[in-house]
Amino acid sequence: MKMQRGFTVDILKVSLIVVCFGGWIANIVKLIGSNFDPLTGMVVARVIGIFMYPLGVVLGFL
Repeated sequence: MKMQRGFTVDILKVSLIVVCFGGWIANIVKLIGSNFDPLTGMVVARVIGIFMYPLGVVLGFL
């Protein structure tokens, strides 16, 4: 019987991609729900995070 090499690693990679995509979407949702009346640094960072994926992922979880 053949061993399936890398199967666990593939599951971990796919899980990491799904979690990162979820954080990026959460960033967009939080930006849509935010109030733009006082333009704060966090709002500007979230807008930048839409275009800079790693920043958006981190800010999505904050």
